[in-house]
Amino acid sequence: MKAMLRALWTLLPQLLLPGQSRAERERNLRQKEQMQRETGRIGALGALRIAAREAFYALTLQPSPEARAASSRRKPRL
Repeated sequence: MKAMLRALWTLLPQLLLPGQSRAERERNLRQKEQMQRETGRIGALGALRIAAREAFYALTLQPSPEARAASSRRKPRL
């Protein structure tokens, strides 16, 4: 009974007050700010460093760390 009341208490505000809750808005704002920091300007030296690193990986026939990280996130076969 207590779990059902808690579920109703969670559901009713979502039905009556459409949109995001305060916690969701704050979380989305933090995520947006973090993405802006990560994709912000890196400058000429940073771009040169990235280009040199990628050229080194290409010369040594190694995948870049981003490619390795993406391939390791594959779901296992069932």
